[in-house]
Amino acid sequence: MTDLLRVGVIGAGVMGRDHARLLATSVAGARLTAIADVNLDGALAVAERHGAEGSSPRARSSSIPGWSMR
Repeated sequence: MTDLLRVGVIGAGVMGRDHARLLATSVAGARLTAIADVNLDGALAVAERHGAEGSSPRARSSSIPGWSMR
């Protein structure tokens, strides 16, 4: 059995969506596992389309007291 290389994409814009699509459908030995973007809705949409997890540094950082992303 061959282990798959788990890959994440940073960015859910035009290029990020295309990279995610290619990783999910055309790269042998790779498995798309995560999409991250400052726009959480965009990350979640791309992730859902390809069976990955979506996240945003804004969502994760909101739990850190005194931290903000400008």
